[in-house]
This record gives sequence, structure tokens and C-alpha cells, in this order.
Amino acid sequence: EKGGRPKSGTARVDVAFPDLGSHGPEIASAILDAAEAAIPPRFKQMRACLDRMDFKQIEGLAHATCSSASSAGFEKLLANARSLEQAAKTGDMDATTRHLASAQRSYKSALAKARLYVAKASNDIISGSPQTDSLHHVRSG
Repeated sequence: EKGGRPKSGTARVDVAFPDLGSHGPEIASAILDAAEAAIPPRFKQMRACLDRMDFKQIEGLAHATCSSASSAGFEKLLANARSLEQAAKTGDMDATTRHLASAQRSYKSALAKARLYVAKASNDIISGSPQTDSLHHVRSG
């Protein structure tokens, strides 16, 4: 990959998870619950900070979002939050606004895909299907 773009013919990885064999869908679900409790309120705070042009606060909230994204395995959100943090650090209103919107979109997409994947993994385990024995990567199609 160069410049954050996938090589031709490969799917972009949006979400990564720990191995179900060692953690199970319950732990993956708890991680997603924690992300869902923490991340949306930060987005709301960051939007309020944009109105006040409080870039220092946005920078800190974006950094915290990086940690949450990393913990949840939301790779695209992690990249967007890092870009948001850098834009806020420079005080660039347009870039900060743009990266905040991108981070919010990638969060919603990653959470939805992750919830579906965990549900499928849980169902596969319950039914005894060997199809999903680990939660590695959810790929966008």
C-alpha cells in the first residue's frame, strides 16, 4: 500500500478483531459496546469545539478517539482520527471539519460491519459451523 490506498485488486480493511478462539464474541461485543459509549459523545464534543474554534480540545479528543479506535480494531477510523488530530494541531478549520466528518462516517461504517460480523460469528459458534473461528478482518466490498 502506498499513500493509504490499497493495491489494485485488494479489499480495504476497515475493521480488525482479536481471535475468537482466545477471546470469543462476548469480549468482541463488549469492546464494541465500550467504543459505542465513548466515541459518539466525543464527536459531539468536537463539533461543539469547532463552533468555538477550540482546536486544542479537538486535538485531545481526537487523540482519545485514536485510542478507542485502536482498541476496537477500527483501522480506518484510527487513520481518520490521526488525520483529525493533526489538522486540529495546525488549527486548520477546513481540514479539521473535513477530517471530523470522515471520522464520523468511518466510525458508523465500522461499527455496523463489526456488529454484523460479531453476530455472524456468534451464530456460527452456536450452530457449530467452522466458517467463523476467528474475527480477523472485516473487509469492505
